Amino acid sequence: MHQFANNAFNFVDSTAKIGQNVTIWHFSIVLADVVIGNDVSIGSRTEIGRGSTIGNRTRISSGVF
Repeated sequence: MHQFANNAFNFVDSTAKIGQNVTIWHFSIVLADVVIGNDVSIGSRTEIGRGSTIGNRTRISSGVF
């Protein structure tokens, strides 16, 4: 299940592979070829760069890119 906080505006590229129990907060961007593990929280106004890999049980704070 992918959870988008409060139906907020986000962009997640169609090539991104997203694990289970991932929350992507307001105004975040996930670019092409990203792999996100399970139980991840991505803070608001965050950009995940192309080709990045994020491991399981990771929390990324707001405003990070």
